[in-house]
Amino acid sequence: MSTTTPSARQIEIFRMVMRLGSAKRAAAALHISQPAVTQLLVQFETRSGLKLFDRLKGRLVPTPEARADGGSRTRLRGAGHGPAQDRHAALA
Repeated sequence: MSTTTPSARQIEIFRMVMRLGSAKRAAAALHISQPAVTQLLVQFETRSGLKLFDRLKGRLVPTPEARADGGSRTRLRGAGHGPAQDRHAALA
């Protein structure tokens, strides 16, 4: 499967879902709709070639790969996330 680097917006959505635990809460925090969050997560998974969440009974459950990566600098650097952004993310 051919993969491309996820966009900065897709990474932002992924990190917010990981932090808040649901697409609904992430959508509210980012002032966008829940379907938009879900669509961006699916695009992220497709572009990165990673399965980030299992969908179980309406819940998003992070996969071991998502928990291990969690916005990893190695996989996400090409999407506009360099050392400066990584330091900022570490402080958040």
